[in-house]
Amino acid sequence: YKASERFGVGPLEEYRRAAICAAYLDDWKKAACFFEEGANKTQKIENTERYIGLYADAGFAHFKAGNMLNCIKFLHLALQNFETLPQDNTDVKYFTLKKRLEYIIKWIWMIWCGLENNSSELSEPSVGFCSDPETKEEFLTLPDCLIGYSWHFLAQIEYRFGHETTVFQHALQITDREEYPNLNFSISFLEAKYEFKNKTFDNLPQRILQLAPVYSSVKKHQQKGRGVGEKGAYSISNSDLSDFASIENITIFFVSALLTQLSTNRDLHEMLSVWRTNSLELPIKENIFIVLDLIESILLGDYNQALTVMKTENTKREKQLAAALKVVLNKETSLENLFYAHTFIASSLFDHTWLDPVMIDFGKLLSAQWLEKIKTGEMSLMNINIVQQIEQACNSSEVGKKKIGHILLAAYPVVKTMVDPQTLQKFRTWTESESKQKQGHAIGKNPAAQRLIKAMEKPPHLTDEDIEVLNQSIEEGKVPVKFDSPFEPDERENNE
Repeated sequence: YKASERFGVGPLEEYRRAAICAAYLDDWKKAACFFEEGANKTQKIENTERYIGLYADAGFAHFKAGNMLNCIKFLHLALQNFETLPQDNTDVKYFTLKKRLEYIIKWIWMIWCGLENNSSELSEPSVGFCSDPETKEEFLTLPDCLIGYSWHFLAQIEYRFGHETTVFQHALQITDREEYPNLNFSISFLEAKYEFKNKTFDNLPQRILQLAPVYSSVKKHQQKGRGVGEKGAYSISNSDLSDFASIENITIFFVSALLTQLSTNRDLHEMLSVWRTNSLELPIKENIFIVLDLIESILLGDYNQALTVMKTENTKREKQLAAALKVVLNKETSLENLFYAHTFIASSLFDHTWLDPVMIDFGKLLSAQWLEKIKTGEMSLMNINIVQQIEQACNSSEVGKKKIGHILLAAYPVVKTMVDPQTLQKFRTWTESESKQKQGHAIGKNPAAQRLIKAMEKPPHLTDEDIEVLNQSIEEGKVPVKFDSPFEPDERENNE
């Protein structure tokens, strides 16, 4: 530590500055290692808030290096250590670290999850953002937010990464999450997304019942004009449950689950029977039974009658959706009717982002069914270029909405079906890259976030002499740093 001693810098600051130098050289992997080593070696001898900040900065550096596994691990470690601190929002060091953790995790969440309709866009944090020693009293004027929101954002990142559920399991245990309607709503729907992702649907009626009061609480919270981070306790009656547990909503849940189960070869009628049994004691059973009777009657009924129901305007959407499922299940369905059913189902799921796992399976179903139509020769008399475009869209590596959009747009010219221009535009939006989507939105700045960034927006406190001495120290081996992180993924794995 000769360089540190010469400039009056402790080990924590030494590693932090070395990490900043590495980041300036665009070596984010080395920067992450410096942050990690600095936190591990100094957590017992230096400022508690700062070593926790180093863990978060290591997570950010791993994100910049493209290593999502380690990014999540170190952000998780930072949050875990932060929760061991005495809660004191009047302590500027504590509160500043809290806001920095929230900010950096939310920024990564926005980038990684590729949000399409952000009402605000955060500026990229500077390297060393969370471990910066500078604090200002003005930070205490920033709106407070439960640390549970940071857990929620990190759980969303973990879900998107698809590696494990460690962070999510912690988010489920947030003791006071029910006092915050928006937070409870988000975590509850993430739980539902995991069930769709894992295709565990036997208790779907209970899941709908659990989500119904959560949804009603958020609705009442908004009607009161309260913010996302504010507390709110509301009395929810059985009549309030019908807001979410409506016949149309329940139909969307059930049809989505049935579509997802097509890939498992499970008998759909058996699943309907399980749902009926599991609904017997629920206060929303009346609406559930109406939906189950509707789906069963259409699936067991006449195909041509289902076609009529699907295409008749002013028919209740739940009936049309069940009829579209019947059409999709019929292998003899014509190109036009198949396209109509696919389009209707896709448009019915437009605004339900929690159904992303369903869209992945639905995209696979579209691929299989349109390739089968090509294979059987039903398109043999059509324009060969268009047929090749459909085949290319089906065989592409894209998934979910993007794949669905490409297939339906490619198939549209060969069918005699008129589609609403807004629906076609939505399909085009699905096929666009995330960067192009973001350019298309007029995104405003979040005032509170910009205040934090503005207060922190200063270059790292390094002089040319600092950098020269540090580089010399590193070269001479005077700063012992292990470059091979114990958390590095196996080289055979793809670098996420």
